[in-house]
Amino acid sequence: MAANKRLKSEGNKKSITDWHDADEAVKVIRNGQVLIDSLTAEATKSIDKIKTDLAAKTTDLRAGIDYYVRGLEDFCEIRKAEFGDARSKKLTFGTVGWRKSCSVVVKKTVETLALLKKILGRESAAYIRIKEEPNKEAMAILTDEQLASVGARRKVKDDFYVEPYFVETKDS
Repeated sequence: MAANKRLKSEGNKKSITDWHDADEAVKVIRNGQVLIDSLTAEATKSIDKIKTDLAAKTTDLRAGIDYYVRGLEDFCEIRKAEFGDARSKKLTFGTVGWRKSCSVVVKKTVETLALLKKILGRESAAYIRIKEEPNKEAMAILTDEQLASVGARRKVKDDFYVEPYFVETKDS
């Protein structure tokens, strides 16, 4: 069963006239959420089963495709001279060839950063990615005056929520 969830309101509303109505509304919300969670779990199981079945049905196909790809790669490697200056060759049903790819492999990030800073000095900034952004959680401790001085403000609001209990009661 789902953990207690806080819900916020959206759209139309139910007219509540007393605390009994309020309690009944929470009960309806809880029962609806339990049903949604149950249906979601069923859907997830169905989706997982479909994915498992698909994987089983396509295993041989994927292996066959890989078999031909490896064979084509060997065939083209042996005949690489026939490609001339071209990196690819068009066939009736598709194209075979090589694509130039380049990547940089960094084994030890911290050490690499230190070495970049040491070797390149001020120029190292172009090779180091640093995302700077205000830390809103830390800024929460600042006074309103301090926030205003940096172009920020505190936004306080009272958000209503409903938190149904997901335990069996006598009126379930």
